[in-house]
Parts: sequence; structure tokens; C-alpha cells
Amino acid sequence: ILNRIRLGKKEFEKAPNLKLVLLTGTGFNHIDLVAAKEHRVSIANVAGYSTNSVSQLTMTFLLNELTKVEKLSQKVKENKWNELSVNMDNYYHVDTEDKILGILGYGNIGQKVAEYAKSFGMKVMVAKIPGREYTDNSDNRYDLDEVLEKCDIFSIHAPLTDLTKNLINLDRMKKMKKSAIILNLGRGPIINEEDLYYALKNNIIASAATDVMTTEPPKNDCKLLELDNFTVTPHLAWKSQKAQKWDTKTKTSGSGKVRTMTNWKYPQYTISTEFEVLTPAQYKELMGFYSKTKGGTVPFLWLDPEDNAE
Repeated sequence: ILNRIRLGKKEFEKAPNLKLVLLTGTGFNHIDLVAAKEHRVSIANVAGYSTNSVSQLTMTFLLNELTKVEKLSQKVKENKWNELSVNMDNYYHVDTEDKILGILGYGNIGQKVAEYAKSFGMKVMVAKIPGREYTDNSDNRYDLDEVLEKCDIFSIHAPLTDLTKNLINLDRMKKMKKSAIILNLGRGPIINEEDLYYALKNNIIASAATDVMTTEPPKNDCKLLELDNFTVTPHLAWKSQKAQKWDTKTKTSGSGKVRTMTNWKYPQYTISTEFEVLTPAQYKELMGFYSKTKGGTVPFLWLDPEDNAE
């Protein structure tokens, strides 16, 4: 049972008896799934528990970037109320109405963010991940470059894969409006941070807000931390009170629902079509153990590409 600990070929070779790895979070980019398959190790994660929590922080970022509440409050605390009133034109709000939100990663979280954004009068464009095949025939999926060119805010909710690493680089940021805002609540390395620094420093885009970084915590000399138009929180989008509460009566955690681990097909890296990892009795015993050791805050669910915002 682990989280944020890297497991690759070397680690699996040292654990020949290992059969199952349970992740206490949703992301699984730190696990080598190919090596896991080769060593007949099943991987399970927690899916859906933080959908509302991450979506809420996304909208908090979005509204703060458009309204600058944090910066205005700080200036008032510095006794600059009159200065703000006289120079109000420099601190106007940007309306959400009719603004275009581009979304990369349209799983549970991406869809919830789209729902919230539409309630604020925004239009939504869902970006395709280049190189990925889509079978849902959605009319609302557009080429990434088209979304970048048209959107006012670009929100990232995709997992880190070979297709998404460094996907948002300087060339792509140059396609965006100078007034554009980037939000990242997926994984840090999806954005090339050196390119992001250059784009923010040189007003290629207006601002960025992120809950994730390539290196966590960021190094003391991280240049992004020097910028006024860069906002960062310490990878806590998932950590709402509700998301961490386990309801034994309804068998839900936050917005997530428990699914049986028996005979669940392992997506993309299926060991066998009907590979039984745990019987219901074993699952119940495991959950009892976990409840005693971890406070019973998180259920274990199988990896589901839809829940991981493909």
C-alpha cells in the first residue's frame, strides 16, 4: 500500500512474491505499468474520490485569475485602498460570460470543471491529446492547437504519459492569446516549466496557476516562484474534507464509489481476462486492516482510464 513512491523494473525484480500494489491516490504515472505486467503485478488506485475537490480548486484558480482577489486584498492590507480606488482601471475584473475554457483531459474531473464553467456562462472546448485515438465520437473534441488559439483559459486535467509529457511547451504557448491563462491540476511535467517561465516573463501569456510542479516541492531557486503572474498551491487539490471521509454505510468516499475488485479487467495491461485478485471476503479483510492503520479514509478501486482523465 503506497503513494508517490516510484516502482519500476528494478523494484519489481527485488520483490518476486509481490502480486498487488494498492495506490492511495488516483495518479499512477510513478508506476511502470509495463514492468508491472511483465512481473504479473496488479495495480489498483483510488478513482473518483477527489473529483469535486479538484474541480473546486480549478474554479478557485480560474476566478482568482480573472478577479485578482488575492492581490487586491494584499494591497488593501498594505493601506493602498485609496490608490486602488483612484486607479481602478488597472484592477478591473474580467467577466466569465462568453469566455472560452479549453480543457485537456476530459475524465470525471474535466467533465465536472466543464459543468461548473458552463454555469458561469463560459463556453467549453475539449482538446484532443495528439497521438491518442478517440472512440467516443464527441462533437466537442478539437485539435489541441485550435483550442489553444481560441481559448481564454486553458485547464489541464490529464495524466502524465509519454503523450502528455512536455506537451505544453513554448511553441504551443505562443499560439495562445496574450491574455490567456493556464491552469494545471493534472501533473507538473505536462508543462515545460522553463518554457512557462519564459512565456510568463515575456508576456506571451497573461498568467498561470498550478497545484502541481515537475519537482515537488520546487527547489529554492525555481524561477517561477519569482513571478507575480504565477500562482501555486502545494499539490492539495485532492484534499478536501469530504474527499477524505469514508462512509461505511453508503460505501462512498467523497464522490467515489466502491467497485468489487474481483474479476475486474485490468485496463490496457490485462493480465488475463478474468484474473481474480481478491475474493469479497479478502477485500473486506483488507479494508478492515486499512481502516485500523490509516483511519479508513480511502477505498481501493481498480485503475480506470475514464476516471484518470485520459
